[in-house]
Amino acid sequence: MFRYIHEAVDSLLAQTYSDLEIILVDDGSGDICDEYTKKGRRISVIHQSNRGQSAARNAGLDCCRRDMIAFLGPDDALCANTFSVMAEAMKMSGADIVE
Repeated sequence: MFRYIHEAVDSLLAQTYSDLEIILVDDGSGDICDEYTKKGRRISVIHQSNRGQSAARNAGLDCCRRDMIAFLGPDDALCANTFSVMAEAMKMSGADIVE
């Protein structure tokens, strides 16, 4: 189930966008999320019982402190400049949403 979670979180840590807050919602991944809090102060973890994707996203939304929000699943990975490109596209176009 958690085969790719390291690749997913590592792709977040590699982002060139500097104002990044990473909220990991642990709804069954055990100690994996806690390991990552040791890798940087911009990472926080929310622990909850496995309540599904929507509940996990809502838990993250409840504690986020940034203006832009993105969701990444445990089997997703991003290119290192993904958030920089998206933030620049929002700034240049005035769009509220980019995908």
